[in-house]
Amino acid sequence: MKSALQKSPIPETRAYLARSLSEPIFDPHWHFHSEHQLFLVQKGSGTRFIGDSVKPYKAGDITFTGPNLPHLWRSENEQEQEKNIAWSEGVVIYFHEDFLGENFLQKDEAIRLRQVFHKSLRGMEFTDQTALTLKELMLALIHMDGFEGILQLLKILDFISQTKEYNLLASPGYTNTLREADTERMFSVYAYVMKNFKKKNATDRLSAVNQYDAVFF
Repeated sequence: MKSALQKSPIPETRAYLARSLSEPIFDPHWHFHSEHQLFLVQKGSGTRFIGDSVKPYKAGDITFTGPNLPHLWRSENEQEQEKNIAWSEGVVIYFHEDFLGENFLQKDEAIRLRQVFHKSLRGMEFTDQTALTLKELMLALIHMDGFEGILQLLKILDFISQTKEYNLLASPGYTNTLREADTERMFSVYAYVMKNFKKKNATDRLSAVNQYDAVFF
C-alpha cells in the first residue's frame, strides 16, 4: 500500500466540491486530506478503513470524515479492476471547515456545527431514516452550483447536526500519527484483515484479530 497520501481536491476558487464517482474500484490508497468529506456508496461492497475502524461497506452507506482522518474503501472486486467495469459508484462532497469564513464557527449560531465537526474527527456513519434522507440531499447537491449549492450544503450540515442516528467510528482520542514507515506496516495488517475478515463465525474473526500483535507488531 502507498503511504497515507495527503490530498487537496478542492480548487482554490471553490468553497466545496461535489462529484459522482463511477470507477472499477474506489481510491485504493490509504490517504487523508485537510477537507471534510461526505461519502455515499451507491454501488459496490468491500471493507472500509477509517482511522482505526475496520468495517464492511455496502450500497447506501454514508460516512462523514473530518480533516486528516485516514481512510480507504477496499473493493471486493479489486482483483478484477483491469476489466474496467464500474463495480463502484458513489457521491463525494469535499469542503473546508472555514468555507463560510474564518470566524463563523466562533459565533453562537454555529455551536451545533462546531459539535458535529468535532465528531467528524472520529468519522461518523449514518443509519436508518437519516441515511435515506441524507442520500437524497447529497444527490440533489450534485446538480446544483453557485450559491444554490452553498445553501444545499448548509442544509445537509444542519440536518447532520441534529440527527441522533449515527455511529462514531475511530476510537476515542484517535489521532493521525502516520509516518512513511508506519504505513507499510499498516498495509500488512490490513491485508491480513482482508484475508480473515469473512470467516464464518465470531470465534474465528476474534482469533484473527488476536493474532495481529504476534504477526505484525
